[in-house]
Order: sequence, then structure tokens, then C-alpha cells
Amino acid sequence: RAVSTYNLPCAPTKKGLKSIGRAGLRVAAKAINFGIPYGQGAEAFVRKCLEEGVHVTAEECQAVIDSYYRDYAQVKLFLDECEERSQDPRWVSGSFKSYRRVPATSERAVIGEQKRQFRNFTIQNGVAESVNDMLHNFLEYRKAFSPDELSYQLLMQIHDSVILLVPYKHVDRVYNEVMDHCMTELAEFRPRRLD
Repeated sequence: RAVSTYNLPCAPTKKGLKSIGRAGLRVAAKAINFGIPYGQGAEAFVRKCLEEGVHVTAEECQAVIDSYYRDYAQVKLFLDECEERSQDPRWVSGSFKSYRRVPATSERAVIGEQKRQFRNFTIQNGVAESVNDMLHNFLEYRKAFSPDELSYQLLMQIHDSVILLVPYKHVDRVYNEVMDHCMTELAEFRPRRLD
């Protein structure tokens, strides 16, 4: 994102930006990609970058935001629609038929928070529900084999990460076969309208 925004003479990689002394722009671009669904603005990204020891200007961050919305115009329309739905009809549906509802209010701070939550809900809900499906896939896939053929335990889920305990003799198979099958081939994505 940073390389294309500023038309920089380097590879669009961490190493490329570092080679021209602009590694900080990668941190800003990454923060922006993840922060846009939260409704964060240029000043918030400047603060986030400073927390990581990177100095960028609000103008640099705003240029990346503008570039993002120029390249992905439908994202802005989608996020704006999410915000609007927070006030009318005050509910939104996620990809897996989960709902987020809010009460009517006239308090500006509460309305702002409701809008932020609705911008974020469909994305976070989609990821969370997809991971739940993947966990189910892991459990079901394992049932088809004896413990000698294939063995692993699900230890923990942290956001969109899954931690497995795998006997050494099965590591390659789990990595090369099970992960791909359960997290890619069997994974469903269910695009939906917000209602």
C-alpha cells in the first residue's frame, strides 16, 4: 500500500521500504489496513505508529487512507452502510446469521460507538465464525483416522489462530495436509447483504 501510494522506487515489501529508509510507511500502511474498519483517522494512526517507535506525519497517513479508499471504493460504501444501519434499523447481520443490535439513543458519544461497532462487527464476526467452522473441521477430520495414522489435539484458539499439539511423527502430515484441508478446502465463506 505505501509503495503504490507514494510511487516509491522499491519492491513493495518490508525489505524494499527499509532499503530506501522508509520502513515506517509499512507500519503506517499496515495499521491503516487494520484500522479502517474501526473508523480510525490519520491522527490515530500517527499515535499508533509512535507507540511502535515509527515517525510518520498525519499527511502521510491520510494519503494512505485516501489511496486505500480510491483503490477499494466499495469498502467505503460498505462501511458507510454499516454505520447507517447502526441508527436505522439499529441491527446488522453477519455472514453466518449472527446479529448485532443496539438501542435507540440521542447521545452523540453512544452513537459514535454504535457506528464503530457496526463497522467492525461484520468483519470480526465473519472471522470468528469462520474459525469456529475450522475448529469443527479439525475435530471431524481427525475422526476418520486411528491415532497411529494421524493424531493431534486442539489446545487453544486465540482470535484467528489455532494452536495444535501434534506428535512429531505427524507434524508434516498435519502441516501439509490437515491444515490446508480444514482451513482452506472445507472453509466456507458466506457473502451476505447486511440485512
